[in-house]
Amino acid sequence: MITDHLTPLRCAIHDRKMTPPSSPWIEAARYCVAGLFDIGFHRDSELLLVVSSSGRGVFDCLTGAKIARDYADDVLTDA
Repeated sequence: MITDHLTPLRCAIHDRKMTPPSSPWIEAARYCVAGLFDIGFHRDSELLLVVSSSGRGVFDCLTGAKIARDYADDVLTDA
């Protein structure tokens, strides 16, 4: 769906230069997540849960590795 009122924002984001993260952050990996719904960090580890329209993924933020993936299409149901 194209929404014309967002065109200036899309252009501004597209034109931004990619820069390395500032200290103390490091880039461990780069992933594209379409249909992002939510993300959350584990309290006692460096794990990140990513929920999207195509399922769930768990990432290790120290190594950047994707350590688990669930392609379920019912991730937002309470059933």
